[in-house]
Amino acid sequence: GKWILKKACREIKEINNNLEEKIELSVNISQYQLQDKYFLKYIKDIIREIKFEEQLLKIEVTENEKMESIEKIHDIFEEIKSMGIKISIDDFGKGYNSIDYIKNYNIDEIKLDKSLIQYINHNPLFIKNLVNMIHTTNTCVVAEGVEEEFEYKTLQKIGCDLVQGYYCYKPMELNKLLEVVKEDAI
Repeated sequence: GKWILKKACREIKEINNNLEEKIELSVNISQYQLQDKYFLKYIKDIIREIKFEEQLLKIEVTENEKMESIEKIHDIFEEIKSMGIKISIDDFGKGYNSIDYIKNYNIDEIKLDKSLIQYINHNPLFIKNLVNMIHTTNTCVVAEGVEEEFEYKTLQKIGCDLVQGYYCYKPMELNKLLEVVKEDAI
């Protein structure tokens, strides 16, 4: 985990050094990393070493049943936020769906799982109401797994903030990402 975070920060910093407008970096973190008493120190050390801008870093935590059992999770989230780093809940609605993330934690972003996005074909009003509910806490909503134009246009119409998925781009190498960003295609 530390190696990935360090490598990703280094690479995005390199990209940002060549751009007028900076892009953010989202890094997935496991609940095991959150429970590591040195985790926050590792983050601080990496940011300091690389001179990465904290406000451009987003920690993505996958929603699961073990998450709420992490002792002092609220305090951990608050310390991350106090460092200027954003927090995102990944795979929201995949099966452990807890409304607590929306109402009790100071989360910057909630990423709706692909399974919810696929449900948009059957009940777009449900997704619209979910997006609206999340927005009441000034939290950004990202739709994951967007693959069809219909999904994209419906999400756009209902006010979803961002989309992620093959409809936009497939995973790519760092040098290809740099080309795409320089072309202002994102």
